[in-house]
Amino acid sequence: MQGGLGFNVVLQGAMVTCITLAAYFVGCCMESGRWETAESSHGMTMAFLTLSMAEIFHSFSMHSLKQSVFQMRRRNEYLLGAMLLSLVGTTAVIYVPFLTRAFGFAHISLTEWMVSLLLAVLVIPVVEIVKLIQRKKEAELLRLKL
Repeated sequence: MQGGLGFNVVLQGAMVTCITLAAYFVGCCMESGRWETAESSHGMTMAFLTLSMAEIFHSFSMHSLKQSVFQMRRRNEYLLGAMLLSLVGTTAVIYVPFLTRAFGFAHISLTEWMVSLLLAVLVIPVVEIVKLIQRKKEAELLRLKL
């Protein structure tokens, strides 16, 4: 079942994994100034922020399995509220001292926070490109059947 639900699950899971790992390695580099795979509190914190926000952006992008999120007329206000609440909660875990200590995270710079968010947002264009390709393939198959 090429291009089906199973394909999407595997592809999107791999995508989120790669983005999260990229955040960890970028965080390691930003903390130490070198590309290395050492234990890094900044890398771990950036990976956490990226993963949690990537999943939120992913749910936003998957509001429809086929239609582009940018062409949808109806917006899900609850999902947008959940996105904002998740961003606030995740940021609190990173910057509120007793929560930071409880979770073992580091206080990351604004630049590191922005890089993590930028990496997380990458989920949306990747998913939208995959949906576009799948729509074009489906339209081509329908055209060939006629």
